[in-house]
Amino acid sequence: MPTRDAAPPTPPHRAEATARWVRRWLVGLLAASYVLAAAAPAAGVWMAGLGADAAGDPTAMRFSLVMVGVLLVCGAMAVDVVKLRELPERPLSLLIALAGVWGPPLVVVGLWGVLAPAWLTAGDAAALAVGLALAGAMPVANSAVAWTHQSGGSLVWALGLVVLSICLCPWVTPALLRLMGLTLTGSSAAAADLLVSRFTGAIFLVWVLGPTLLGFAIRAVAGARRVAAITPWLTIVSAVSLLLLNYANAATALPKVFAESHWALLATTVIAAATLPLAGALPAWPASALAGVSRRGRIAWAYSLGMKNTGLALGLAGATLGDQPVAVLAILAVTLTQHMVAGGVHAWVARSAE
Repeated sequence: MPTRDAAPPTPPHRAEATARWVRRWLVGLLAASYVLAAAAPAAGVWMAGLGADAAGDPTAMRFSLVMVGVLLVCGAMAVDVVKLRELPERPLSLLIALAGVWGPPLVVVGLWGVLAPAWLTAGDAAALAVGLALAGAMPVANSAVAWTHQSGGSLVWALGLVVLSICLCPWVTPALLRLMGLTLTGSSAAAADLLVSRFTGAIFLVWVLGPTLLGFAIRAVAGARRVAAITPWLTIVSAVSLLLLNYANAATALPKVFAESHWALLATTVIAAATLPLAGALPAWPASALAGVSRRGRIAWAYSLGMKNTGLALGLAGATLGDQPVAVLAILAVTLTQHMVAGGVHAWVARSAE
């Protein structure tokens, strides 16, 4: 009896194919946005200035904060909150993970507060410390979920740490910035004090918690099935928002650095930025093992503890640190290097599974 040939696989929808391409080449696209910002900064400077006339109001609708809002709404819409019910069963492990999210940045900022003045001017060293402090005080990046999924890790842990750290950051981040300021001395400490003075709980409540809750509400009203149908579009919109945010902020920082040929500053910033994701990712595996977390959970920890929501950091920096291009440069460098570190984690996980 003749057998019926299997139906050919359905080709992916154009949006789905585009979303896959964006995820695959995101690091390259980020690098390209930096090159474009250095070569043609005019459009980025214009975008960064949108809403600048209301700079005195920390909750004003500036371009950078609007992009942050878009990123957080899209990220929250993609989260299945039902999957997070397992986390309260392991409160001690959860506390250890949260300590791993925000603990290592304290060490990194303090370390570079001591090392950077040996290679940089006092002003540049202080601005570098401010940029690292702001990036390190951020919640877990949404992209940690994507990397976790790609490596076969626990989405429950990845999603849980993203959601919980975002919900806590209106209170944790200002306190952490103050604590980081205590690890610094001289002009670096003064710059950290200035950073804290520019941030209040209001900016986090309006531009972080607000969009996150809106995304959850949209998912609850629309339903998981409808949201799943537009998930590729959420990926594309998030990527476009992140790239625009990176381009706009880089356009205000990179031309100044290149014009003055600050190659030592650029090299030091990149090296310092790389230590932030490394300080989170490297201890994550042994810490999660000591906490009794499964291998899939350890994979999620490695990404979640090593990746910061630098889109949020750039949005806040664009709204309040426009006069400190070195601080913005540090956050841009963290954005790129943390994805490179994540790529290394993915390669290591793949090899260890063989």
